[in-house]
Amino acid sequence: MAGVLDLVYVALALVVAVGGVFTVWWVGRDLDDGVDATSDLLRAVAVSAFLVLLAWPLVS
Repeated sequence: MAGVLDLVYVALALVVAVGGVFTVWWVGRDLDDGVDATSDLLRAVAVSAFLVLLAWPLVS
């Protein structure tokens, strides 16, 4: 049973990370900051990785 809960927590962390990438990218792509969409996507990936690192102690 504990193994199933660990899988659920890992899946939840993955969903949050993917949601974080696309949310930050979606918000950042419409900003008129002179930065192209690729840089916004890379920024979103960096923010999501940071959030996963913050959440990692909760799943491990």
